[in-house]
Amino acid sequence: MRIGLKKNNFMDFIQKTYPDILPRKILTECLRTKAYAERSIEVCWWMCVREPPITMEWVPERANDQPYQTFHRAIYGPYTQGGSHLEYTVWPAIRLYEQGPILSKGIAQGITPNVKS
Repeated sequence: MRIGLKKNNFMDFIQKTYPDILPRKILTECLRTKAYAERSIEVCWWMCVREPPITMEWVPERANDQPYQTFHRAIYGPYTQGGSHLEYTVWPAIRLYEQGPILSKGIAQGITPNVKS
């Protein structure tokens, strides 16, 4: 019953929000892209309605005066380069719940900042 209700809510959500999420051209001309987008949105929906919700962990944007975060290899794999610190997220890490175990490592760009002596 509960899963059926959530599935119905999801279908209502998709019908109402699709035009805001995807350009009309993709919805009408690119059937494979549309199918991929529908499945991606459905996976995200199920991640959110689960108790506790599955979370995506992104590297927060950094202001110029803030220090870089440490590059934790248990959470992220390097994109084109590793480093001691994180520059930006390419793909988020997926956690079973907020601050919970990692389901899937993310991908992030590493950087080794210049240290002033």
